[in-house]
Amino acid sequence: MVTEVIWQGNFEEYLDTKAERIVEAIRAEMQAEVVNLLSYIKDSKLSGQVLNQRSGNLKNSAFTEVENQGSQIEGTVGFGRTVPYAAIHNYGGKINVPEVDGKLMVFERAGMTVFTMRHRAFTVTMPERNYLESSLAEQEQAIMAGFESAVDEAIAD
Repeated sequence: MVTEVIWQGNFEEYLDTKAERIVEAIRAEMQAEVVNLLSYIKDSKLSGQVLNQRSGNLKNSAFTEVENQGSQIEGTVGFGRTVPYAAIHNYGGKINVPEVDGKLMVFERAGMTVFTMRHRAFTVTMPERNYLESSLAEQEQAIMAGFESAVDEAIAD
């Protein structure tokens, strides 16, 4: 017994339409996933779990972007456009504080605010407190599941 399936219509047009739907679904899912990742970082890392929130400036410096890069769709979650210390909190590093003689400097040491007109140069070592890459790794399975679901829905339409 033989069964024939006959396609009626423009097959190339059908495939082009499917491809466009898949790309649009991926683009929309990328936008959703960067927002979800940003929320996860703010709620699970920057609310006292990895970094203690003092002013909220780091959390408020967050941004997301989705760009088409040729044949790629790239999503970005970042912090620090308005605060210079975002990277050193994530990656760690050293801050060299210069000697001060004659101008007022205010800083915090051992939980106390210190006002000084004079001090020797010193170095502050900031430990790594990764909140970016660790969050992406922790959410990778959920992100991939979101993309798979979006593609499945686009194909099913």
